[in-house]
Amino acid sequence: MTELGDGLWLVDTASHGGVRMTGVATRALPSAVRRTLLNGAEWAEEDCEAGIVRAILEAKGRLRADALVEVLGHHASDIGEARRKLRESARRTAGSYEAYRPALEHLPAADAAAEQQPAESAAE
Repeated sequence: MTELGDGLWLVDTASHGGVRMTGVATRALPSAVRRTLLNGAEWAEEDCEAGIVRAILEAKGRLRADALVEVLGHHASDIGEARRKLRESARRTAGSYEAYRPALEHLPAADAAAEQQPAESAAE
């Protein structure tokens, strides 16, 4: 497991994985988004839900910048590009599947990623 922030871990397994959330991370998600999670509000599966959860929590300062780079580093050359790619992917997923559409209004725009300065760590 890779710690992404306070109460937030990336879980990889041989067959599937996702994001495990507890306490503060779960409460940081809007209730409309928590209701879209198929396995309850404390688990986001890796194919669709994890990207949505990471994008929302990253925009709220709950995802460590170094964790964002670690997770997306091989797809991005810098933190701004990593944020943009994460947000684009999350918006594409939420817009493509009816079950995840409630997340769209809570997802930051991809072009807003370039305006943010990298955070040192997740907000308390």
